[in-house]
Amino acid sequence: MNPNELLTRLDLHKRWLGHQTNGKRANFSLEDLSGFDLTSVVLSKATLTGANMSRCILRGADLTGADLFSVDLGGADLRLANLSDADMRGVHLRGADLTDATMERVDLRDGTLMTQES
Repeated sequence: MNPNELLTRLDLHKRWLGHQTNGKRANFSLEDLSGFDLTSVVLSKATLTGANMSRCILRGADLTGADLFSVDLGGADLRLANLSDADMRGVHLRGADLTDATMERVDLRDGTLMTQES
């Protein structure tokens, strides 16, 4: 996925969240978003099933209620991100930085959560 396509889809999602015309819920299922800088992005209620988001910068991102089932977030920067109510079953978080992330009511069944030293 190229950066312009990503920005377009994020704008459509923002419109969808705001109940504006021509809005569309973001669906990044199985997409390769590895290494993208998504600082403070709003992806609440987005579908990201099986996406590769390894090494993404998601500092301060809003992922409330997002479908992160089986997403690779290895090495991602999730500092200050809001992951409340996210479906994180089977997510891979090895080496991810979750410092000060909000993770209320998150389902982490079958996920991999290890520090870089593990």
